[in-house]
Amino acid sequence: MKKTLEKMLIIGMALMLVLSTIALYGSQKVSGAVTDKPEKTTIKTYSSGIGKGYLDISWKAMIGATNYKILISNGYNYEYFLTGNVTTWSTKGRGIFPTKEEIEQGKYKFHSDGKGTEFACDPRSLYENGYKAGSTFGLRNQQKYIVRVMAIYSNGEGPTSDITDAYIPSDKLESGGIKTYSNGLGTGTGYMDVFWKPLPGAINYKVIISNGYNYEHFITGNVTSWTTKGKNIYPTKDEIKQGKYKFHTDGKGVEFAVDPRPLYENGYNSGSTFGLRNQERYIVRVMAIYSWGEGSTSDIIDAYMPPDQPIDKPEKPLIKSFANGDNYTGYMDFSWAKIPGAIDYKVIISNGYNYEYFSTANQTNWSTKDKAIFPTQEELDSGQYKFHIDGTGEEFSVDPRILYENGYNAGSTFGLNGKKKYIARIMAVYPWGNGATSDIAEAYLPETTSSISEYDEVAEEYGYIRASSVTKDEEQRVLSEVDLQDFKADLEAERVAELELSQNGDEDLESYDSLELEDDVISVELDENGLPVESDVDDEVSNALLRNSNGTKTYTGTEKMPVFGFISKLKKYAKVTRKSGKVTKVSVWAEVSGLNYPIKLEVTKTWHTLNNGKKNGVASYRVKKFKYILPGLPDLGYVSYNTATLKF
Repeated sequence: MKKTLEKMLIIGMALMLVLSTIALYGSQKVSGAVTDKPEKTTIKTYSSGIGKGYLDISWKAMIGATNYKILISNGYNYEYFLTGNVTTWSTKGRGIFPTKEEIEQGKYKFHSDGKGTEFACDPRSLYENGYKAGSTFGLRNQQKYIVRVMAIYSNGEGPTSDITDAYIPSDKLESGGIKTYSNGLGTGTGYMDVFWKPLPGAINYKVIISNGYNYEHFITGNVTSWTTKGKNIYPTKDEIKQGKYKFHTDGKGVEFAVDPRPLYENGYNSGSTFGLRNQERYIVRVMAIYSWGEGSTSDIIDAYMPPDQPIDKPEKPLIKSFANGDNYTGYMDFSWAKIPGAIDYKVIISNGYNYEYFSTANQTNWSTKDKAIFPTQEELDSGQYKFHIDGTGEEFSVDPRILYENGYNAGSTFGLNGKKKYIARIMAVYPWGNGATSDIAEAYLPETTSSISEYDEVAEEYGYIRASSVTKDEEQRVLSEVDLQDFKADLEAERVAELELSQNGDEDLESYDSLELEDDVISVELDENGLPVESDVDDEVSNALLRNSNGTKTYTGTEKMPVFGFISKLKKYAKVTRKSGKVTKVSVWAEVSGLNYPIKLEVTKTWHTLNNGKKNGVASYRVKKFKYILPGLPDLGYVSYNTATLKF
């Protein structure tokens, strides 16, 4: 029995020893996991807009961990964010960072309620608030974030990892712009001027240009513009022929080619799938460089070199103008011919001080209607002249003289002061930039919605009738391009000039009275054109003698007709043959000299009549006066008829 008890005691003690060992081992295992420090996190940062960004954080899993915390410093202390039992976490979309208003109020604490904003690219204002609150954390004036990770176990928190520094890239570079230039006609080369906006914190920049195979990078320094001019980057002709595509960094290349297709073909033949084969554009990006590394690149900027051959200027636009029916405003419809190679067009209208430009979105027609471009009455009264591009102006005025007066008072010598017309041009836009402008087209806005019949009525007052029927298109051109009041003023000026001419007399007009003289015979020598050769015999005497003698005489007379300050002349001829003092033969003709526009004179019929004794007579000339309404429309106008006479 004693031995049995001893044996049981020994077994019990052994069992207790085993159990105690198992418990100790389990405790040591858990304790060991809790004290293991995680590896520090890996962080990728991204810009998500102007001044904002986010952190994508990842880490290695810890054995036995049931959760994790991400620790981020706010400049005063660390704040903790539970992630769950995962190994990645992002700040994106969580609204953690203090708002702008909270930063301005001196706050620094992160949000756990989602009512904050995205992390700032530049956290220095946050850290300044933490510093002023008494922190000695050491982040003042820093642009980095510091981040740790902590594993959580069933029996407590483990230690934190070492710090990972993270920089959120500053705002993505705006694409900026490129201006391209030709090195001269026939050179086949040009250069690019690249420019961009500065980014806070950037210490350098790169311009990145594709060679058709890949991108090549050019350090610019901490500047905001860079040019290829004079850098001899482009492969030489021999290198292109050898199939090369790489740019030079040694200055031993040439200027950029106007046409980069041979370069891109080399890149394609080398295996590139860059997509530039057969393209005539260059593609360029810009990248900011920070103390912590490279930022993101800008979007692609396309650049085309100007052609090294002259570009023809476009034809001037056709402008149709319309009244809005309020007697004060109207609008203009522009149209023009399509221009090969153009990717856009600009309508250019003068405001009396300079020209302003309006893109048409690559359309060959454009209207001012409903665009509210013209300055308001209040703006005109205050001396302004600039057009609106924000849609807050008014319709165009039928009388722009106040606008032009404002431009004149601002120092312009544009020449529109006192005018009622608008002047406009058209410009073609090419991939490489603006082309030449057209010649000027003029337009007047009608005060009312007129019809062609109103022009007919005005013309009739001055003895004119319409020469032909008018199509709808022709009528629209008249209404849009010819001001009714100006049309009437032209006719009135013509009438006044005719009246003044008749009152002052016309020394060139010949009037022959019947004279009874002796039946002397006077021989008149004619030239090869049937006109009289000059002689010393007094014309009036010779005329009178010829009426009572044998022979042939050519009588002449001239009538002046005013045409807008100029004189057109009707030269009248009557070639008369007499025998025994009586007229036996008469030839009548006329010639017109002077202007053919805006009023054209034409003799449509000639005839003569003799008196009862057939010694004297009158030659008559039916004169058609055609008043054009528009150039380029030869049949559109008004006519009147007059009869001129010449006595013989």
